Amino acid sequence: MATRGVKVKAGEDLTDSSVKRVIEFLEAEKPITKKEACKMLNISYNTTRLNNIMEGYKDRVAMTKRLKAKKRGTPVAPLELEGIVLDYLKGTSIVDLAKRNYRSTLFIKGIIEKYNVPPRAKASSYFRPEMLPEEVLKEEYEHGEMCWSSRYNTLASIDKEIQCDKEHGKVYRIWTYGKNSQYACQPWYELGSLTHLEDEGINVRQAASQMDYE
Repeated sequence: MATRGVKVKAGEDLTDSSVKRVIEFLEAEKPITKKEACKMLNISYNTTRLNNIMEGYKDRVAMTKRLKAKKRGTPVAPLELEGIVLDYLKGTSIVDLAKRNYRSTLFIKGIIEKYNVPPRAKASSYFRPEMLPEEVLKEEYEHGEMCWSSRYNTLASIDKEIQCDKEHGKVYRIWTYGKNSQYACQPWYELGSLTHLEDEGINVRQAASQMDYE
């Protein structure tokens, strides 16, 4: 948090929700004292610093409102689309994507659905992977092709086909990206194709490579 030269010190609670709450208490019919406000934020009693923190929050709120109004009703631009899709695949929440792009959460959800971005599970479950929409399912993959692993809830690339049987159909060895990069095996119906996103000019491989460093 860096507004009006304010830096967060260890132990301080200067999140937007906390600052907003303090402002509401200070502007209430029976307001709290500034000393109490400082205590709520866990900062040393300093009215100048408190004022800077509150004004910085108000500046951000005003700027966000202004930028959201400017974007309201406008279609998604190619660069913005790529950023939304890649950040979502890398693990950014829809709420944070909305804030980052000055859009509504409904707009972000609409982008995810419109472009058939494989849904990311809220909590990764190895034994109960997220069901993938039919639009992203296919049985044939090639070596090196990017895909979405529903079982590992992350981006992956195809290494090779390892078997094909009546029960599972084609099963592939994949390489998963992110903090727990590893080789794994999954049947085709637990993999989501990303070729339609690449056809839109979205560099999925770039997002995967960035995940290895985060």
